[in-house]
Amino acid sequence: VEYVLRNVVGYDLNPLAVLAARTNFLLAIGDLFGSVGGPIEIPVYLADSILVEQAPVNSDVFLLRTSVGNFAIPKIIIEKGLLSDVLVELDRCVRGKHSIAEFEDRLREKFGFDGDVIRYLLNLFSQFLKLEREGKNHVWVSIIRNAFAPVLKGKFDFVVGNPPWINWENLPESYRNVSRQLWEKYGLAKMSGGVALGKVKRDMSMLFLARCFDIYLQEGGVQGFLVPFTLFKTQAGAGFRKYLAENSEIVVIHDLVTLFPFEGAVNRTAAVVVRKPVGKNDTSKHYLFRNVIWVNKTGRSIDTVASLDEVMTLTERYDMLMTPISKYDVRSSWMQTTPKALEGIRKVMGKAPYIAHEGINAAFNQIYFVKVLGIEGDKVIFTNPPESGQKKSVETVTTKIERSLVYPLLRGRDIKKWLVRFEGRYVVVPHDPKTGKPLPEHKMRVQYPLAFDYLNKYKTQLNERSIHRLWGKKNPFYSLYAIGQYTFAPYKVVWKYIAGAITGKATDFACAVVEPFDDRFLGKIIPIPNVKLMFVPLHDNREAHYLCGVLNSIITRSIAGSYMVEIEISTHILDYVLIHKFDMKNPLHLKISELSKKAHDIAKSVDVDEIASNSEELRRVEDALDETVATLYGISHEELREIKRLYTILAGKELNEEHDEKDENLTEPVITFSKTTLSPFAEDIITLMAINPCSRGLLLEVTLPDGQNITKLIEPGEHFIEIPVKPLPEGSYTLEYQLKLNEEIIKKEVIPLTVAPQRRYRQ
Repeated sequence: VEYVLRNVVGYDLNPLAVLAARTNFLLAIGDLFGSVGGPIEIPVYLADSILVEQAPVNSDVFLLRTSVGNFAIPKIIIEKGLLSDVLVELDRCVRGKHSIAEFEDRLREKFGFDGDVIRYLLNLFSQFLKLEREGKNHVWVSIIRNAFAPVLKGKFDFVVGNPPWINWENLPESYRNVSRQLWEKYGLAKMSGGVALGKVKRDMSMLFLARCFDIYLQEGGVQGFLVPFTLFKTQAGAGFRKYLAENSEIVVIHDLVTLFPFEGAVNRTAAVVVRKPVGKNDTSKHYLFRNVIWVNKTGRSIDTVASLDEVMTLTERYDMLMTPISKYDVRSSWMQTTPKALEGIRKVMGKAPYIAHEGINAAFNQIYFVKVLGIEGDKVIFTNPPESGQKKSVETVTTKIERSLVYPLLRGRDIKKWLVRFEGRYVVVPHDPKTGKPLPEHKMRVQYPLAFDYLNKYKTQLNERSIHRLWGKKNPFYSLYAIGQYTFAPYKVVWKYIAGAITGKATDFACAVVEPFDDRFLGKIIPIPNVKLMFVPLHDNREAHYLCGVLNSIITRSIAGSYMVEIEISTHILDYVLIHKFDMKNPLHLKISELSKKAHDIAKSVDVDEIASNSEELRRVEDALDETVATLYGISHEELREIKRLYTILAGKELNEEHDEKDENLTEPVITFSKTTLSPFAEDIITLMAINPCSRGLLLEVTLPDGQNITKLIEPGEHFIEIPVKPLPEGSYTLEYQLKLNEEIIKKEVIPLTVAPQRRYRQ
């Protein structure tokens, strides 16, 4: 019992959670109580595990903020483990109605305190006397003991938990203020692009992981937390990714998104397991992390009370890698890939000369998005019905407006892969198409009086738009945003910002070419994308189809699916995929353009639902496109095959295990060691990933520090391997390995090992 009570400790801020955990703890060890003499304390505490050391009055005092005032606790009594004894003495003297002088004498006699320690404890005693007179005393001794339990209990070999998933913006202001310095301390407020804390949706779980890793986990210890999977891919997690990569050894990241493990909740879940390095952390890392994707084969939610064996039966699991999309920036989004696919993908990586933009942002759709009823000369008759899901509404009117300010509106629902289908919604654009700038008020009044009168009717609402208050100080009240000369380009390659089911992977990324078309009301005209569409403006039809072809290739779609979340398919895809400027003299560019044009023509002729699944002709065109794009980038047949396999895994589709015959000389085998830090004087394991691209098995021979030889047959494919190691004393060692194909050594390397001290239980 004493061993368990020393070694299994819990903290939570929710009183009901603490009560439930204490009850379960009691039930688990209740049959051992016959050997216990005297009272015991169940070590599950009501405490804030993040701010336990926060808000010092000075370097020697901690401040505990409560509803009845602030309690100052001298740091020295916590460090010496005397807090519990001091609180017992304080409570005894309060209950006995001792004077302040008598309590001071007790402190000096029993503990030998003097100076500032006495002064702070006498002030604490005075606070307790006051609470005693008000009938509020007795609970506070327990509260203080619980609050400082995380400090008193020290560090642990294992830390596990499911921290709260709460956005920074939803925290109470007081909590944001006192925790702000912790975000800065761990670098969680830093991100690319200079966006500051509070400007993006940062989740508290990242602070929990970093804080618990810092103050509760001892060197060599292991920590496993459930966190939002989006932390590994979105901009808000940039500082978190940097902290993890540079301060911990990442053991594994489990992608549990399609399992929906929380009952009644639709969220993207990951389980991350990290180890705290012993001594100075190795900063010369290659940033390749083990990632396991769990694919739910059922197509429906899995019962949250199912056993692990049941879940294993209902899922497929794929051993993958996670690595920063930008090879030298660990803060960039982490892509999910296989080592062999990564070899091909890296050939495509780079920054394209093309620039993508967001569609127009009206910030009040019902005013600008209209339904055209007819044409009357150079006037458009329209109405402004409510938009689905709108948060703000205005009076619906039927009126006229100048025809030249009305354009067809493109929304996400209008765009499919290779296909644009305009659904009959229009947008009022009071901007000059030659410059993209808003038309001046005097010009609107004189040349477009109907449009001005219509917009002026909603002037108050338009002025109150948050984006207008932020950016529109010098703009007319009717201005649109995210608009420029580029918005009126005749050709656009467009894709949806949000696309696909909840998977944590943007595998439904797909593009189409938008060009001027004959509208039944407005004649030949350029459509305008809304804010939920991303687009690249172009002035040549062939160039537009070339760009669309590369973006729609399985290569680019795999990259997009690997590092982006399906709800944030933004413009930065062109920051990572090097699509060279269209060259009329390059036959591969022309072929890609022709194949894209053909794919668009086929898509127009088949049912929308058949585009991806039932058109054999389209599939043949797409296969030819993929081969052509692969040739353009020097991607081998083997690499392309693996990229297609990667896409299938990311998309959660069933793998076709029939593979083409592999050529042993196309790619080199890959051996990646993921665990090379061992515990001294204990049996341990070394883990590695082995990638065999050959059609036959490879022989892996490993020589351990003690001279033991381990031989493993590496079949074609990817394998995570564990190698047992006999107990070794503390120190630095090496192991050697070699790979053989038909008795010929094709790869040989020496790997450093570290054997460092690690407590396996708490004294």
